[in-house]
Amino acid sequence: MNVPFYDLVVPTLDIGLRNLKNFLITTRTHCKENGISQSAFTECRLYPDMLHFTKQVQICCNFALRGTHFICGKEPPILDYVQATIKELQASVEETRGKISLLTPEEFENNYQNPVVFNLRDGTPVQFPDGLTYIRGYLFPNFYFHLTTVYNIMRHNGVKVGKQDFIGVANEDVVAVS
Repeated sequence: MNVPFYDLVVPTLDIGLRNLKNFLITTRTHCKENGISQSAFTECRLYPDMLHFTKQVQICCNFALRGTHFICGKEPPILDYVQATIKELQASVEETRGKISLLTPEEFENNYQNPVVFNLRDGTPVQFPDGLTYIRGYLFPNFYFHLTTVYNIMRHNGVKVGKQDFIGVANEDVVAVS
């Protein structure tokens, strides 16, 4: 069975981003119901040497946006990170989803066998031999690491989310078996 590369990448990241948006909605509600300042929450981190909640959300968006564009051989658009509130983070997640949705299946199919080349944050150039190696060894692990960290910060701070919220499989995706 051949799965189009687009169908492997875009829906997978979109489910994660949709769940991230839902995490942010749940976090806003938690803050409001418990009298917690959103700014106090957005600065939370699990350990002093880890990045805070806002940065974890931003990195999820960056990996999804940059990764999909790198696979397509395109320069990724820039996200404007001026978020100070959870609502603004939600807007960034939606903006990311919107920009990814503009990529076409043809852009993936025409480029995924090409090397994926980009610079790391410190400027170090890296190259993956093809898109599949890139998503398996870099894009998906990094995206899910930061998404998991957002989830863990929420759990650590008392937000009521569970495994199903993280997995986020929509009811229409599940078929009952008898």
